[in-house]
Amino acid sequence: MTRHNRWVLQTLFILTLGQGQTVLRGQDKWVLACHAYTFNAYSAVEAVEMTKQAGCSSIELIQGQVLYRTNHVSLDINAPEQAIEQFMAHCRAKQVRPISLFVFKSYGKEKARWRPLFNLGRRLGVLSLVGEPPSESLDAIEELTREFDLRFAIHNHKRDQFVPEYEYWDPLFTLSAIRQRDPRIGICLDTGHLIRSGLDPLTVLREIQPRLLALHLKDPANHSSIASDSIFGTGVGNVDQVLRILSTNGFRGHISIEYERQWTNSLPAIRKCVEFVNRHSGG
Repeated sequence: MTRHNRWVLQTLFILTLGQGQTVLRGQDKWVLACHAYTFNAYSAVEAVEMTKQAGCSSIELIQGQVLYRTNHVSLDINAPEQAIEQFMAHCRAKQVRPISLFVFKSYGKEKARWRPLFNLGRRLGVLSLVGEPPSESLDAIEELTREFDLRFAIHNHKRDQFVPEYEYWDPLFTLSAIRQRDPRIGICLDTGHLIRSGLDPLTVLREIQPRLLALHLKDPANHSSIASDSIFGTGVGNVDQVLRILSTNGFRGHISIEYERQWTNSLPAIRKCVEFVNRHSGG
């Protein structure tokens, strides 16, 4: 285990409960993070800096983001060890912890093809990977979550009538696909995409709570399928009620604030979202 992994893991360890919910030992509540996709117009190093400026001490990284503006090395499985070490040193200096990595790519059904991704997660010291793997990949992913003791949370995008084969838009489908699998495979609930799919986050949250590992928390301005994100508390996402349910159920995974708007000037809005969560969680 490298130095940067020990730094992340020294206070946080994975504990699996009898009901199948995975939590972070050493935490009395959830971990609040900024999602690097919010800062995708910038480098990963800049995303870390803006996460700190927003008032967060954790970040969900995204696969493929350029590490530095001054080079073309991306945060991916082929990134040189020296580049990862340098990036992690920057995280330590800013006191921002990588908590998760969002995965855009799929690697088929062979375990050997997924292994480099799990190795990347280990190099970054994250506690979970988040993505939308095809069902044929779940056997391989399950084996690797056990081997690496690393969680994999399946994410939902919005329903697409032109892509009827896409089923992860409905977390109940995801729940049925993972119910009998290792509890380190769970759900990352994107509340904004739920609303854009015509689903109620409060209802869905109650139904999938035992396998909930993470949230991408959003507050859409309206119930349209193309609704823009808004500052927490000003949209239709009932963010305060979502947080209340999480508190009541003792959720101790991670919540990533994701704000897909004002790409080059979102920091003031993110600060307000962080403040909203802290006000409604005693943070």
